[in-house]
Amino acid sequence: HDARVMPPPHQLPPNTSSASADSAELFRKLPESLKRIGTSESSWILTEDCCRVIGDGAAEVGFRHVLTPAENVTVHGVRGILRKKLNVHVSVHTRFSADPGEKKSSKCVVYSGDGMLIEREILSDYKCESIICKCRVKIARVNCNGISGILGYQSVDPATSHIYEHDKQAHKLFPHQELAQGLRTLSNGASKSKFSPYNLSVEQKEFITDYGLASCSTSQMKDAVSTMTYMARMNEISCTPEQLMSATKFLDAVKNWIKNKKRANDFFFLNQWGKCSMSGQDLKEVLDLLMTSPNDRTSPPDMSAYHNLHLLTPEFRETVWPYVKVHSHDHVGSTWSSITFECVHWKLLLAAAVKMYPDGTVQLEIDFFRGCAERDEWQVGQIGFSDFNHSYFLIGMDICRSENNISAGRLLDRALEMLNEVDGDCDYVLVDGGPALNLAIDNANKSRATARVKIKKRACHTHMNRLPNTRGGGKRGGNGSLPRYLLDQGVDRKTMRKIVACIFMISWIPPSDEESFIVALELLIQKFGNSLNDHVRQKYLNGDRLSLGGHMAGKPGQVASTNGMERFGGWTKTSVTLPSLSNN
Repeated sequence: HDARVMPPPHQLPPNTSSASADSAELFRKLPESLKRIGTSESSWILTEDCCRVIGDGAAEVGFRHVLTPAENVTVHGVRGILRKKLNVHVSVHTRFSADPGEKKSSKCVVYSGDGMLIEREILSDYKCESIICKCRVKIARVNCNGISGILGYQSVDPATSHIYEHDKQAHKLFPHQELAQGLRTLSNGASKSKFSPYNLSVEQKEFITDYGLASCSTSQMKDAVSTMTYMARMNEISCTPEQLMSATKFLDAVKNWIKNKKRANDFFFLNQWGKCSMSGQDLKEVLDLLMTSPNDRTSPPDMSAYHNLHLLTPEFRETVWPYVKVHSHDHVGSTWSSITFECVHWKLLLAAAVKMYPDGTVQLEIDFFRGCAERDEWQVGQIGFSDFNHSYFLIGMDICRSENNISAGRLLDRALEMLNEVDGDCDYVLVDGGPALNLAIDNANKSRATARVKIKKRACHTHMNRLPNTRGGGKRGGNGSLPRYLLDQGVDRKTMRKIVACIFMISWIPPSDEESFIVALELLIQKFGNSLNDHVRQKYLNGDRLSLGGHMAGKPGQVASTNGMERFGGWTKTSVTLPSLSNN
């Protein structure tokens, strides 16, 4: 564990995108004559949000090269031009060269003057997939005095001189309806299956495209169908009666459409669909909604005021909304440093826990684990308790930058508030011996000096005796491991094993047999005194049962290690990933 006890910054500096500033600067440099293409009958306009600078990886203008990976991200990526302007589109005309050795076109120079040399080439045209909708985008590559970029020109309505808006009602039409209205024709060789009532409308395709960024579940196609069916009942999306009657054929239509996209080498579906991507504003909206009191929640949740697809996933509706409540967070829409949340049913759990002992006290367990976020950018702290059957029950979690006393203190303080609400208290906290957790307990005792029970730190017996060549610490053992420390101090392995074996036997001395415990420690020190330095004697063999943990410390029936918590953390790491919890 990260043993630092300094708290993380209250608020991390927001991410700033120099690329956005560079793109705005490029747009300002372009002369007005290059911000419009065509005639009054067929014209295209460039807006600032469709002018994107390409850093490294841009192709040279004038050769009509196919899009490079960096350019593909700009055009077809999650936040690309086409995702923003034509979510569901078809290619109308491409001008890419099939000959990479072709000479550079002399027509690519479109502006020379005022100390600027600007080269531009039109690459491709795209249109909305709806047969009625007139929205189009023309993609061009540009180089302005050495600055490379991609431009997206949007088609203009000649009657109003404004950019065409999407016809949302046209997006609701299904292929068989367009055929019936004469908008499409059944040409020779065309399959009638293309006009099946199970096939998708543009509105549904837009939803599926967006849904692939809201869910990283392995069953996201099935979940998308389930969510669309749910939304159809709420009158938030249109589905045919046939789709609602046969989920299997509806799912087949979704799978076939996505398969066709991938077969056509669609960059977005090949590289980014199905990989959850949550913006900072989306995350803040989710967190704010989850702060709703369980007593005020409806089932299913009312999402009519939201346009956040993450709130429509089955994971949110069926798991997060009924069982998770956010207690506090400091997300401001662009940056955050901590999120503390708890189980909705914590009161039922703790009300049962305080009945385990006559004095109403509960032994809490607290630990942090990594492995949920990419590059371990975030750590997850958890707090809970175990019953007489050694079953672990989670009551709260905290996502933070690192294991530190501030994050541990948030978890412990909230757990103490919960216990107080059910007329209980905490007598022991089982920890792995990290300084951050120890300091959090010390701070809690200081803040509750008049409490009837003082919280005692109890060492996790498993952490303390974790052997080398085992899980959790590699060849040397984990942090806080006595065997590891003895080896580091030059104690040979044979002697180390004997010392650890003696400690295991001592750990089974009953709590009521104080005399046997003291005598056993004295005999251990007498036998292996040369291998036990002052640190070992003061930290572990000091006569305090809590320093050694085990069954001799605490109350009968209380667990002596955080194994249940460790297993829960391991399950979480294999079941949940946090690739999108970046600080933006």
